[in-house]
Amino acid sequence: MKKNNSITSYRPISLLPILGKLLEKLLLQRLNFTKNKQNVLHPHQFGFREGKSTNHAPRKLIDVIEDAKEREHYVIVISLDIQGALGNLKYDIIRKELRKLYTKSNISETLEDILSNCKVAIQTSDRPAVWKQTEGCPQGSCTPPLSWNIIADEILKTDWPKEIH
Repeated sequence: MKKNNSITSYRPISLLPILGKLLEKLLLQRLNFTKNKQNVLHPHQFGFREGKSTNHAPRKLIDVIEDAKEREHYVIVISLDIQGALGNLKYDIIRKELRKLYTKSNISETLEDILSNCKVAIQTSDRPAVWKQTEGCPQGSCTPPLSWNIIADEILKTDWPKEIH
């Protein structure tokens, strides 16, 4: 339950115009097609993926635990709850990861352009105020799940020792 007197209880609402949503949807379909065809995301990436769900993650965890028990090994589980994850995605990091995953394509470049030119405008009592937006996701946007996946993929693709899953 959020507290009314806490600054974190309030956040600006950013609405995306219908044409923006349509463009994002088309870009997302093409990026997802490429992502699935080239299998660019880590196989342990379960959220926001076609054919997988967050229900697969606990099953994978249980399999790893059962395997360790059979081999009489210890298991330590570290779980992270990243509060406000989608609202805090940094555009420069998303652009960098897009370049790594999708190299040169007009689709990823268009999405990069969109992320490079976001602005926030509010009407104050004096005059309109405008500034560059460098993080967060407009309400109604369909690209945050893909953005989250490409950021999380960097962690999953880290070269961990074979005992770490």
